[in-house]
Amino acid sequence: MAKENVIRSFVGNDAYYKGEDFPRFFVRYIGNVNEGELIHHHFRVASQHRTGFYDVIITVKDTKLLRKSCDCPQFDKAGTCKHVAASLINYYDDIIHDDYEISNDVLDLFLQENGDGSQERIKEQINLGLDFSFEDKKIYYKAKIGTKRLYALTKSKVDGFIKAYNNRENFEFGKTFTYEPDKHFFSKQDEKILDFLFSYNEGRSYGYYYYANNPLEMNDREFKSLLSLMNNKEFTINGYLDVLGVKEECPKIFKLSYDNDNYHVVLNNDTLILDNECKYIYDDKTLYLLPNNISRLLNVLKNKELKDLCFKEENMVKFKNGLLKEIKNNLIVEDSVKNFTIPKEKKTMVYFDIHEDHIVGMVKYNYDGVVIDRFDINNDIVRDLEFENQVVQDLARYNFELNDKEYILYDFDDVCDFLEGGIIEFSELYETFTSEKMQNTNILKKSRVETSFGIGKDGILNYEFKVGDVPSWEVSKILSSLKNKKKYYKLKSGDILKLDGNQELEELEKLNEDLELDEKMLSSGGVEIPKYRAFYLQTLKDEKYKNVKTNKLFDTFIKNFKKYQDADIKFSKQDEEMLRSYQKDGVKWLYTIYKCDFGGILADEMGLGKSFQTICFIKQVLKEKKDAKILVICPTSLVYNWKIEFDKYGENIKYLVLADNKKARHEALENSNNVNVFITSYGLVRNDFEDYEKKEFEVCVIDEAQTIKNYQADMTKCVKKIKAKTKIALSGTPLENSVLELWSIFDFIMPGYLNTLMKFREKYQVKDVDEKSLDILKNLNYQIKPFILRRLKRDVVKDLPDKIENIVYLDLPEVQKNLYKELVDDTKKRMDELIETKGYKSAQFEILALLLRLRQVCIDPTIIYDDYKSDNVKMDYLLDIVNSYVRDGHKILIFSTFKKAIDHVKKIFDDNSISNYVIDGSVKGKTRVQLVDAFNKDDTNCFLITLKAGGTGLNLTAADIVIHLDIWWNPQVENQATDRAHRIGQTKNVTVVKMVTKGTIEEKILDLQQKKKIVADNVMEGHSEQVLSKLSEKEMRDLLTMDMK
Repeated sequence: MAKENVIRSFVGNDAYYKGEDFPRFFVRYIGNVNEGELIHHHFRVASQHRTGFYDVIITVKDTKLLRKSCDCPQFDKAGTCKHVAASLINYYDDIIHDDYEISNDVLDLFLQENGDGSQERIKEQINLGLDFSFEDKKIYYKAKIGTKRLYALTKSKVDGFIKAYNNRENFEFGKTFTYEPDKHFFSKQDEKILDFLFSYNEGRSYGYYYYANNPLEMNDREFKSLLSLMNNKEFTINGYLDVLGVKEECPKIFKLSYDNDNYHVVLNNDTLILDNECKYIYDDKTLYLLPNNISRLLNVLKNKELKDLCFKEENMVKFKNGLLKEIKNNLIVEDSVKNFTIPKEKKTMVYFDIHEDHIVGMVKYNYDGVVIDRFDINNDIVRDLEFENQVVQDLARYNFELNDKEYILYDFDDVCDFLEGGIIEFSELYETFTSEKMQNTNILKKSRVETSFGIGKDGILNYEFKVGDVPSWEVSKILSSLKNKKKYYKLKSGDILKLDGNQELEELEKLNEDLELDEKMLSSGGVEIPKYRAFYLQTLKDEKYKNVKTNKLFDTFIKNFKKYQDADIKFSKQDEEMLRSYQKDGVKWLYTIYKCDFGGILADEMGLGKSFQTICFIKQVLKEKKDAKILVICPTSLVYNWKIEFDKYGENIKYLVLADNKKARHEALENSNNVNVFITSYGLVRNDFEDYEKKEFEVCVIDEAQTIKNYQADMTKCVKKIKAKTKIALSGTPLENSVLELWSIFDFIMPGYLNTLMKFREKYQVKDVDEKSLDILKNLNYQIKPFILRRLKRDVVKDLPDKIENIVYLDLPEVQKNLYKELVDDTKKRMDELIETKGYKSAQFEILALLLRLRQVCIDPTIIYDDYKSDNVKMDYLLDIVNSYVRDGHKILIFSTFKKAIDHVKKIFDDNSISNYVIDGSVKGKTRVQLVDAFNKDDTNCFLITLKAGGTGLNLTAADIVIHLDIWWNPQVENQATDRAHRIGQTKNVTVVKMVTKGTIEEKILDLQQKKKIVADNVMEGHSEQVLSKLSEKEMRDLLTMDMK
């Protein structure tokens, strides 16, 4: 298909005819982009009135036109336009390479006569001549066209020639030469030049290109663009200077000479400055485009009319440091100049040595074989100060400081950094020399660390460590440096040990930190460690330090302890029948703890029989030591519970309850040869401490061990001073509010195991629950895990009925709601006053007292206001559900923090004939036991209990409904209370009802409990529900926000 038809078919007839009106120089080919088999050709086409441009893209695949686009409005409407057509009409042959058509073109070019013998077909090349001139900061050019003789493209001819050239028509230049497209052609280079000349000034009409016979004007940017098209094309300047090449550089155009005691700098005679701005020079048939610095210099010389820059010897230094730096590469030094050399080669030499942990550097330069110290003065050689200063800048990057012609690196870390990497960089940049001492100083990046735990035949547990061949006293100093975040350590051998990123040393340091060993303890390379730490060491080895070695005795000891279930214990027939499998394991665990001279915490969940297991363990002790003295300490309310437990399970155990007056207790202790077990209360231990201080017990058991959580209390201090071979703590909640409570219990069972209180607090009392804190708590878990045995009901008693928890949200009635709001406003005001006068920390307990009033109003306004007679939502709801439960035959436990609330409930129940028992702080131990026994046997409906008085130690499995009137800060306390019913012996599902008033502090406490649910989970392996850490001021204020509709 003919080219014209192909284009018509692609763009449409209308676009094609309009495209024909565009001259070739209206269209500029920008370039192409290849995308696989596709080629995208980019054109820029001038608008018809030359007011702007449109971008055209034509996509070609093989020799076929595939797609087109243009950013003109017409293309958006019709999908085609004259700009696409104009691009194809003018450049079709350049973008479509049809081998058949090309072959024909070649044949046509070389055919001289056809068979008809009519027409010569050889084309003759037309030459394009250009001449440029520079005048008044402007550049002009003239164009000439012809074959042998060149004809000027004058104003009268330019318009016609452009039209003829674009339309491929003949054009007559003179009588002897006519341009004929069929006979003549321009070279590809000349075509590009013509396209540029006809289009670069597209904003003007053709008629303004010339005026009279004057040449065309162009600016500096356009001239340089044109020169980029004229590679190897000859042209002239000013009509007579032949130019054979163009270079963007400056030749040697200056000359330095010496005459009559003066130096002279002059411009080379052969150099011709072409323009007023000194941007172009002509020299040896070459046009030079000068760099800016040379142009500026020539301008200065020209403006000052200095044809000869003359100076004396004394100004030579100024010349070298100033002008010479600019022209040294463009300067010819004549023979008349003596002792003046511009070096051809130069290099920097740096010398390093070590003196007293400092690195000393010296710098020298080599100019053509002449070595010069940096601080030498040598006027004979032209020195390159910019080149010389580079090494100084590099030295400064490594913190070298100049001191009396030497560059010194003082800081030890900087010295080591330089030895490790800087010296290599300098060696790559400069010729570098180092002293023998420096070469022999090694940076050791890795360490051969060996660590081991072992038990000797003497039964002593040892921890040993080695770091290569480094003496042990130095290892401790290395680890101290590492702990203080030092990057390097200089060994006595002179080598330098890299600490930063040294994984082996970091692991050793962390291990020592986990073992809480200080520098003094480590100085010998080995440490004796209490045997009870063996389990912690084993856990560390298993979890974190896999490379630690252990000896056979150590492994055997760990293995035997972990297999406590295999302990050789024979139970009595009665105990064998009564003890569940997990309880037998518990007894064996206690016995193993005892035999290893350790202490332990039996932390089974409430209701799993901790007291029963303990009594069975005591039996085993008494089998071996019939005269052993064992002390059981418990809260006052549980003394008689223990008496009952010993009566029930402790057959043949001689026990004594120490609960009479002081004189009787004293005499009982003094005359106790026939007694094995003493049962007393925490308070009485404190009162009778002088008696206990003299005694030594085989075993001391404390029940409800959280009682000694306050490590500052006198009672706690007295209990901890009791002397016993083995100390056992019983607690369903060994950790309630703070890890410090756990420390206090461990300080009783194994003093010193968790270090001093100050160190423990510093390490483990975390404030925020984040990843780092969890790692810290995990480490604490590693330490306590071997000495805490904790089982949950769901894990060990598969047949224990379910515990079903229901949270009931109640809306405060209007009067009670208004009362609550008034109290909130008053609390906020008083809280602000307290914080302002005392500070938040000091005012915390007073603020908690204010919050207490808010909780009381939610539970029962009559606790605060005796004359309150209006609606009381919790009491009303309680009466409704209790009546319903009683009708269905359930027995109910009702708990509250506040005695006044319990008293009010009792009055309501008495008024409504609901039978009930009450336990509060005023009920004595014997009476408590009697009431519990009665409730479990008779048909009394309800048991009303204050949390503090009856939250622990009571066995009330007759009840299957537990109601909590109020929400306690720590749900552990609530759970303990609930477990009075949900425990061994319970045969029915237990329903737990918690009453929460919506939008009040009670709901906020529930939210807070959920947010604080993590600390104990990590310390106790997820078995505790949560721990309430101290409230921040923000959390305290959040409790006062209200969300009541």
